[in-house]
Amino acid sequence: MKKRKSRQPMTRADQGRHQRDVDPLILRSLHALFMQAPAIICVLRGPEHIFELVNPAYQQIFKGRRLLGLTVRQALPEFEGRGFFEILDHVYETGEAYSAREARGVLDGERFFNFIYQPMHADNRKAEGIIVFAFDVTAEVQARRQGDERLRETEQMFRLLVESVQDYAIFMLDTDGRVASWNSGARRIKGYEPEEIIGQHFSIFYPADDIRSGKPEQLLAQARTLGRVEDAGWRVRKDGSRFWADAVITAVQGVDGDLRGFAKVTRDVTQRQKSEETERALAVAQEVNQAKDEFLAVISHELRTPLTSILGWARMLRMGGLDEQTTQEALNALERSAQAQVHLIEDLLDDTRIKAGKLQLTKRPIEIKSIVESALADLAPQAATKRIHLSSELECGSCSIVGDPTRLQQVVWNVVSNAIKFTPEAGSIVVRLERMGSNARIEVRDNGRGIEPALLQQLFQRFRQGDAASGRKAGIGLGLAISKYLVEQHAGTIKGASDGPGKGATFTIELPLTVEASDEFTLREPNRAEDLPDLSGIRVLIVEDEADNRDVLSKVLERCAAEVHCSVTAEEGLDAVQNWRPDVIVCDIALPGVDGCEFIKQVRSRFATPALALTVFGSSEEEDRVRACGFEVFRQKPIEPADLAHEIVRLSGRGNASSAPFS
Repeated sequence: MKKRKSRQPMTRADQGRHQRDVDPLILRSLHALFMQAPAIICVLRGPEHIFELVNPAYQQIFKGRRLLGLTVRQALPEFEGRGFFEILDHVYETGEAYSAREARGVLDGERFFNFIYQPMHADNRKAEGIIVFAFDVTAEVQARRQGDERLRETEQMFRLLVESVQDYAIFMLDTDGRVASWNSGARRIKGYEPEEIIGQHFSIFYPADDIRSGKPEQLLAQARTLGRVEDAGWRVRKDGSRFWADAVITAVQGVDGDLRGFAKVTRDVTQRQKSEETERALAVAQEVNQAKDEFLAVISHELRTPLTSILGWARMLRMGGLDEQTTQEALNALERSAQAQVHLIEDLLDDTRIKAGKLQLTKRPIEIKSIVESALADLAPQAATKRIHLSSELECGSCSIVGDPTRLQQVVWNVVSNAIKFTPEAGSIVVRLERMGSNARIEVRDNGRGIEPALLQQLFQRFRQGDAASGRKAGIGLGLAISKYLVEQHAGTIKGASDGPGKGATFTIELPLTVEASDEFTLREPNRAEDLPDLSGIRVLIVEDEADNRDVLSKVLERCAAEVHCSVTAEEGLDAVQNWRPDVIVCDIALPGVDGCEFIKQVRSRFATPALALTVFGSSEEEDRVRACGFEVFRQKPIEPADLAHEIVRLSGRGNASSAPFS
């Protein structure tokens, strides 16, 4: 038998003959594929990594630069010290491939790439070169970061909402049952501060008998298996006292289906255990609490619904190609959705203030007619979208009352908005104002779906909606409850009536009349976007650290022909006041470092420039604090563009500025 010769490594001469033996057509096809590949590719030869081949996609990154025939250190000197050359050396010396994900570009720090460094082996398995593949993943990275930012904003909003709940202990557990978060309701009910309890096992809340029997661990096991478990029993506070609790433990899973931890909601129902009378009272309270539980589930939906419209239309506008009509529809939808978010958050904040006894009214003599007219003007576009005929009969003449104009306008807005919500397309709503003895009566009548008799008694309860038969409507069921509170704070009454389903509904508000209102206290008509004033010649300094807010404020004022200068910090703002000498200052309160109040104090030590404060906080205490620092005007975010522009007019002393069209 003939002995087989052992295979010897190919010499360079052998390789050259082999390459000559390859069909030229195949070589041309391979070269064409290399040059046309959408990936970014280059071939580096030898230990010095000499550019042997680069495809157009690779050359595009280094426009106008010679690469072929040069070593990477000669061709790309700016890569020195960034680890790039060391990676190539390692791949060449070890013959092991190397990959990197989402590496930031050296020449353009805004671009990101996935890299693969693949060694080319000779027959003796020694690397003789490297093929570098790169894929531009900038779009994917940016999209993920934008999604992460939106998620962070939503999570922050939800955390704020949970923190404001006082009647429930709401907290998170990790997968082992250790406390991971703690809200104000948990502090009130259980007595622990966050720094005392976070990291502790939740069995600390159970009596010793339950701990010995392993009840806490059993509950977690059931929640892990079933997804949710309810429990009632004695719990132990920090001071050792006991209370009877109803609790729900819900397993929280990630998008991959893996367990992330548990959400636990506990409420103190001790009184229910003490007497039959208490049990009957708690039966009613339980219905209210059930509505509140529904609120916790609904709140995410109500926040996301307008966000869906906002994100969808924003992306459509970014893609372009929309005709003028569709563009206008998009802008209208964005504005409606943003306003829906504002009203939702305001209702939540008002409800919290009412429960805490901190909602304060600023009463003064006013004309109720101007309040009704202002609310109707604000709601006319909302009615128009459903082709609802919204009419008014304001026959009160001079109906003067003493009240808070902003809060009374909120009441009228809530009632009429509610009528629009439950009135079908092409329906009708009539708003009537008349004098009834010593009272002013506002009547809102619609021909909508009507109200079930059983629901009439629940209309003004928190977290209730008046049309359960036709499914949920937008909102969280706080508007009428807040309206009832505000009307009663004005010594008035509000009632709802309906002859039943399909027969419409009527809401009646009565407020006591008083002396005639003076002109200076008449409610200002809301400024409309199309009534932007001419601010030419007015120098406005904007001090705002948030870039998006700063941009929109400056664009609005520049649209009105104002001269605008923007500062990011209080220090920059002080320099601008000194050297640029603005006529009006618009300043955010929550500035980094030196805040808006300290900034205006420093301004007031040398200048009397009128100033407007912008803040997300709307309490009367905050307004008093801000005004005491030296601001003439206090406005809560978000502020309407037209309102901002008209405030600038007033602060600048120019009383009769002409209007600039807002198109």
